[in-house]
Amino acid sequence: MRNSIANFVLQLSSIALLVVVSGCGDSSGRPAGGAPLPVVVCAAADKLPLAAKDYVIEVNIPSDSDATAADITPTTKIAYTVMLPERCPGQLFPLVMQSHGYGGTRIKTIEDNDTIEATQHFPQINEIVGTLPRRGYVVISYDERGHGDSKPANGGGYARVIDRDAEVADARAILDWVYDNSIDGGKGAEKLPVLAQKNSGVAKDLRVGTLGLSYGGGFQLQLTALDDRIDTIVPNGTWHSLMYSLLPGDATKNGFDGLLCLLALTGGVVNTPVVATTCDLLGPTNAMANNIRTRADLTAAGADPTNPLVNGNAAGMNSRPITEDEVVGIFSRNGLASFKKMQQSNQPSAFKLRPVPALFLQGNRDVLFNLTEAYWNYQYFLEASGGNGDVRILSTEGGHMNPLANQVEGSANCGSANGVDAIFGWFDFQLKGIPSAAYASIPRVCISVSDTPADNVVPPDAGVTLAEFPVGSLSGTGALPSVLVSGTVSVGSTNINTSPAFVKVVDVPEDGYVIAGIPTIDSITVDAGVAYVGVGIMRAGSTILVDQTLTSLIKGTHTNNRNLDVSDNTKVLMPGIGEKLQAGDQVGLVFYCTHPQYESAISTTSGGGAVTGLVLGGQGVALPVSLPAVSVCLNTYSATITNAAVPILKPGTYPGSAMQ
Repeated sequence: MRNSIANFVLQLSSIALLVVVSGCGDSSGRPAGGAPLPVVVCAAADKLPLAAKDYVIEVNIPSDSDATAADITPTTKIAYTVMLPERCPGQLFPLVMQSHGYGGTRIKTIEDNDTIEATQHFPQINEIVGTLPRRGYVVISYDERGHGDSKPANGGGYARVIDRDAEVADARAILDWVYDNSIDGGKGAEKLPVLAQKNSGVAKDLRVGTLGLSYGGGFQLQLTALDDRIDTIVPNGTWHSLMYSLLPGDATKNGFDGLLCLLALTGGVVNTPVVATTCDLLGPTNAMANNIRTRADLTAAGADPTNPLVNGNAAGMNSRPITEDEVVGIFSRNGLASFKKMQQSNQPSAFKLRPVPALFLQGNRDVLFNLTEAYWNYQYFLEASGGNGDVRILSTEGGHMNPLANQVEGSANCGSANGVDAIFGWFDFQLKGIPSAAYASIPRVCISVSDTPADNVVPPDAGVTLAEFPVGSLSGTGALPSVLVSGTVSVGSTNINTSPAFVKVVDVPEDGYVIAGIPTIDSITVDAGVAYVGVGIMRAGSTILVDQTLTSLIKGTHTNNRNLDVSDNTKVLMPGIGEKLQAGDQVGLVFYCTHPQYESAISTTSGGGAVTGLVLGGQGVALPVSLPAVSVCLNTYSATITNAAVPILKPGTYPGSAMQ
């Protein structure tokens, strides 16, 4: 009986939300929640079956814009699969567009049922794609340039890490094709059962949402910024700025940078020359990749014409000498931070992001695209709506895990907030106008506060819901103010992987508190080498690196996040984290000499097809490796810190918060 009452209350809440949210529209005047679709009924014998069909579109865009790429063609062929639901003749459905992660390929088949059997975040997202046709959606999954069937050998293009003039333009061309071949579009021969929106004021408009993870999240953000047809997005584990992701604090994130390049090798990705050369330098085929620790190192190595790695070596494709401007140009341009910079330029023709409902899912322990990147994306979309739009963010224990650091991916859940149900409920509301308990129960902000796990362990789900995303030290009821006004630290030869230097910020007086949000530093000066700093907990004589995430900072003074060229970048924002605390804990900053997240993977196999070793502290170690693998630190440095702040609160007491 109690469950029946609770469900009834949630249904009422959903209806109320539909009324409230549908009053908020984007610049085209369309409602944020999709208008309910007409009910179509037909005899079972008349129903058309589920179907999946492969297509290739020839886009009127060159296969690459880099003149040094091999065999550039004036057009590019992009392969995609259209998956159709069971349907009555003439029945129309919303469209969900999806693309894959870097090194992956499109999804071509419909799942046997609509139950999600995967238990890890990223596999769950891919499985959702194949179930959506069974839930009344037309789905398009496509191969990005340089991937799958969209490679140059098939008439496709070169991977340009989601270039707005290449990959994003390809996605827009596919949407044009869908409209032209829809029942309402009427030009093509396919007559797809996709709902067109003819009176919206937007050319070739469709009822369309997007879904995908990592690389397949990156396309969504830029596509939404450039194409007014997108009605809602659900990016998972993606970036705000690739320069920040790959070169945080101007240090190379060798651990995952190398793994990405391994994905390119094993997945057969055909990269544009700048990306190809970068991978040849940082990937597992370069036994000396560990010597490239900073942006300056990468620039010097890439510009050296005598280096065989930048001259089309056997492991790479299209390699050539590259300049710093080229690297910065391709990695800084292809992300939402670039659009935010344009909007902040205040020029008459400046770009302006329109309000679009967005549901962001990102992993606390994601060591490639950390939770702070999702926060920046979430905040930008929220600002675009004047702070009132339907924009939400859930953090999880999933995402990009580093197997070399013994990480294992968790689910898409944030505590009791089920990520899979949230996505289904989100699309049903935003694209079909169907309110549900699943939609109504999605919090504005949910941060996973699961215990940081031991090696090769997935922690149990735990989360805290919040009205706003915490950044820096908090104050007021239920907050534990946590600021290190000033401090110094030295990392010497004895500070190996498991014995970082610890600088206390605050003592935890009692049980019930959590870290939840983004730690900040006003200023930090590093005197040598590269500082690797995270938030740590001293508990019973042991140190916990919260959520296994670190920020790297090269020699010099840092007062903001380098490679993030926007006007509100006024502090160093560390990766967003969440963790339950205990009475007697000391929370502080931990400084490492070296860490697997920033150490190079190496390969001794022919062609670099597998990782066979790891470089730790400058020493090569064969896999499998048990940490610590070295006993002497070769990266000694000191740091001076001003105003380091950690968000700590007591759920249920702090305003707008509750445990999930």
